[in-house]
Amino acid sequence: MSLTLLSPEQYSFVNPLIDAGISLPLYCAGVLSGKYPGKVIIDDLVHPRSALLIKDVWCHLLGDPTELSFVDDLRRALRDKEFIGEKTNVLFFINPTDAWRDVLNLLVENRQPIETPRSLYVATQAYLGSRPVLPTGFILYYIDDAIRERVDGDLPDDVQKVLDLRKGSVTPDQMAFGFAAIHERTCAAWAVIDFIVGNEGEIRLVTHPDYRRLGLALATSDAAIRHGLALGLQQIDWDVADSNIGSIRTAEKLGLQLLRETKEYIIIFPEVGYLINLAWSHLDAGRFEQTRLVAEIMLSKGEKILDQYGKFLTGASWAGLGNPTLAIENLGKALDAGFDDLSEMENCPPLRALQNTEEWALLMARME
Repeated sequence: MSLTLLSPEQYSFVNPLIDAGISLPLYCAGVLSGKYPGKVIIDDLVHPRSALLIKDVWCHLLGDPTELSFVDDLRRALRDKEFIGEKTNVLFFINPTDAWRDVLNLLVENRQPIETPRSLYVATQAYLGSRPVLPTGFILYYIDDAIRERVDGDLPDDVQKVLDLRKGSVTPDQMAFGFAAIHERTCAAWAVIDFIVGNEGEIRLVTHPDYRRLGLALATSDAAIRHGLALGLQQIDWDVADSNIGSIRTAEKLGLQLLRETKEYIIIFPEVGYLINLAWSHLDAGRFEQTRLVAEIMLSKGEKILDQYGKFLTGASWAGLGNPTLAIENLGKALDAGFDDLSEMENCPPLRALQNTEEWALLMARME
């Protein structure tokens, strides 16, 4: 048996594999409807039992997870980068069933899927956001072609994508839209809805590092949500990793409702990225001993970046385990090795217990 890549005209072949009781990720509906490009791979044209849907690097598995021939063929395809492109380094499997989650452990040799809990917040027609006020000196601007005249240099990728999607469409607002906060000819923050299927859209927001903590995320998101609902969207999705506390707080401040909790599983092909993200997933979940053990593996590899992050994560894990002496010692070793991510030092939850100590002040002085 071999895998078959369907043409868009054949996408209906997977309809029998879709469980009516399980909500498909929005990107799946976008691909299957033909609005957005993607790939749909099935095991058998005549009697399909299992399928994989791919949109860029986001994946969803459908059908029977016990079909071993499909799993074997998929394992070989991923090994050979058959459907995903030679330069693809990461795949995200969105909210698989428990049975499919077990299959993920078999797909790529020496790569444990990294579990990331996520939450889906939504805005509906009942949205009652508080219309946040922009700070003095900022202008909220609807993203259209005229924005090029208001910004120096290249536009942020997300903003340019909105313009590209709208170009040539007779109904551009059904393709993408958004708002940017502009300060002195710089895009300081932006919120875009650039994935729309039927009456549902998905929002993404970014604040430039130089302009954080000014309320710009609230203002741009509120404007984009209001515009989308005024256009007739019935639901706007705010999908966020549970570790992204700032984004969750913004969603809650806007009054968005938690619809459901989901899980994402990440397969990372390069070893460096895999080990760093695996250790960080343990740290985010409070599994400090597992964090320390993965950090030991990182330190054994002899790679500069793994040495830096391995020492930092060792220090963070000791902090979580209640040993401030070893935490400070290993954080100092991380700085000696060239670790210089001030944001991670300041915002890593296990390290907060150290931040009123003299030893911590010395570390901060070294970073400055």
